[in-house]
Amino acid sequence: MDFEQLRAFYTLAQTKNFTKAAEMLHLVQSTVTMRIKQLEEKVGKPLFTRDKRSVEITQAALPCSPMPNAFSSWQMKR
Repeated sequence: MDFEQLRAFYTLAQTKNFTKAAEMLHLVQSTVTMRIKQLEEKVGKPLFTRDKRSVEITQAALPCSPMPNAFSSWQMKR
C-alpha cells in the first residue's frame, strides 16, 4: 500500500463518490479508480461496492475504517 492509495481510500470512504473524491484530491476520476483497484488487488478483496449511483464500503474494508480517522489526524499535523 502506498500513501496515495490510502488517501484515495480515505477520501472515497468519506464522499462515497468517485467524482467527488477525485475533485477533492485534485485528480481525474480514472486515477482514483485505478488507485482503489490497486489497493483492492493488494488486499485481495473488494473494499467498496459500486453501482451507477452509489459507492459503499464493504465488510472487508471495515477493519480499515478506524484508519481514516487516524489518517485524518495525521494529515492535520502536516
